[in-house]
Parts: sequence; structure tokens; C-alpha cells
Amino acid sequence: MVKADAYQKPRGHEGAQAPLVVMPGAGFSTGAGVNAGVSLLAEGVNAVQQSNFEKKYAAAFDRVAKSVPGNVGTLVTKEVEPRLKKHPFFGPRVKSVSPNRIEVTITRHGFVRCGKRGSEVLVSPSIYGSWRLASTGGASAYGSIAAASPNFQKTLDEFAANPASIREGYRAAAVLAAESIMAELDKKAGSGGRASTPAPATGYAKASGSSPERLADLPLSPPQPIQQLGFTRGYNRFINQPTQKYRIGETEYKIAATPNGGTLFVMLPSTTAGGNKTSLGDSHYRTVRAFLQSKNIRIARERQVKAFFMPTGYILELTGDGYAALAPYRQ
Repeated sequence: MVKADAYQKPRGHEGAQAPLVVMPGAGFSTGAGVNAGVSLLAEGVNAVQQSNFEKKYAAAFDRVAKSVPGNVGTLVTKEVEPRLKKHPFFGPRVKSVSPNRIEVTITRHGFVRCGKRGSEVLVSPSIYGSWRLASTGGASAYGSIAAASPNFQKTLDEFAANPASIREGYRAAAVLAAESIMAELDKKAGSGGRASTPAPATGYAKASGSSPERLADLPLSPPQPIQQLGFTRGYNRFINQPTQKYRIGETEYKIAATPNGGTLFVMLPSTTAGGNKTSLGDSHYRTVRAFLQSKNIRIARERQVKAFFMPTGYILELTGDGYAALAPYRQ
């Protein structure tokens, strides 16, 4: 099912971030800890950015809207059903015509900001909603959907010029939504779940240019977007921050890593004078980048992490094992 007003006009302000990382059971939200003054300021900034975005890409708004699939809910359902049929636990129990069935509701969808390319704002087809596994005794499992494919990050003009890419982007988001639903069902099934649940990718990123690709910013709070990246080394999930200390040159860092060491979450230890703020491109970042390059490791993709809309750290996707390279500098 798709709500009648589900399609939303393209959003290009920094307060809107496409869910390029699929988050089973959780979507992007704005966090409750921001004080009113900061919230009002951010709302004003977002309004100005959105106005500028609409003026710059005005000609593309109607064109992309006409090419958006009219069956977004069906797209997701068609991706879920074959996966569900193959599920060893739920497959024999769930049928579309029986009291036991999967129901998908799309609450909103559209083009949402996911980053920048120079002065151009990039957006990605994004799907939000909920799902419910209905049974004769009521809903036995349910969750939310927030999905957008990192393979479809373009300007609104580029999407307008290529309607096929809109349909492909929506389908890719639907695939990710289906995978997030299946991941949640695996958790519900426990030992009865899929015999072989796909493990997180163990390969390293590939650099496509001389400079790292800038991806969408991530909030420090709520923690789910960062937690879903899979940090396990030197990382505290409760505070959603790296805890392992390193010293590179004269600077101390806090750095967390994924199991293969290919993605790093970098912050500075908190100090009375400077807090723990560091941003992409500053001297601390350049020190880390130069160190990695000296070990023949490049930064393929990078994200700014923000707290209360202010830069506080960054996430680096690498072409090699950064965690191993940093081992001698661990405190």
C-alpha cells in the first residue's frame, strides 16, 4: 500500500539526508536532544537551502515527478516475496492469500539530498515506510523501512534527463528495503532463520579518482546510521563514539574500525579548549590522510559526522586495512 500523498517534492537542504545505509527497524530521525535555539536556527538554514535548491533545479521538479514509478509499494513487495518464499522458517508459513502474509506500507518517497559534487546537490530516490508480518493471531513481526541506493546519487537535472535511471534507482532502493526486512525477520526467527545469512562485505573500497568521494553527512545522534556501518574495534555503541586512542605526530585521536579495518571513524579526544571537533579537510584530517598514504592506503569515500549540526568527526572508507596500519600508534 502507498499512501495517497506519499510522494514528496525533492528535498535538497542539509537537514534532509537520504538513508543510503539501510537500517533495519529504524529510520532517520532528528534526535530529541537539540535545544530550541539550535533547532530554530537549523530550520531557518534548511529553509534557505531548500529555496535555493528549488530555484536552481526548478525545471527538473515536474520532469522527475512524472517518471517516478506509480507502484512503489509493489516494487518493495515484489522484492520481498521471492526472498520470503526461500526462507526456511517463514517460507512455508507465509502466503499472499492466507491469513499469514507480509504487508508493506509506503508512507513517503522521493528524491532526498545525499551529498554534493562541487556546487551541485546530489539526491537519491528514497523510500520510507513500514512492514508487518500478519498472522491469524495478529502481527507477529513488524518494522520500518528507510532505504536509498548509494549507486544512484545524481543531480535532479541528471535524473530528469534520464528517466530510466529514476526507475532503476527506485528498484535498487526497493531491493535494499527488502533486504532490511529479511534481516529483521532473520532476527525474529532466531535459529530458524536462513541457514546462511549474507555476512557484511569483507573487501575494501576502490578509489575512483585522485580525491576521495564525499558522501552524505551522518548525525552522531540518533546513533543508528553510524551503528549500521558495523564498527567493532575501539568503538562504544552506547555513546556512539570511538574510544581507542592513537597518537600520530603530535596529535591524539580516537579511532574506531570495522572488522576488516577498511572503514575508520575518527574523532579527537575531548578537551576543555577545543572540544572534540574535527572536520574533513582540516589539519588533523590531513595528518591522517598523509599517514594512510605513506602506508599505500587511500581514502576512497568519506563522510562528515555532525553533532547539533556542527562537524565533530568523520568516517573514512579505505582501499586497505587502516586498523592494522595504525597498530604501532595505539596508546
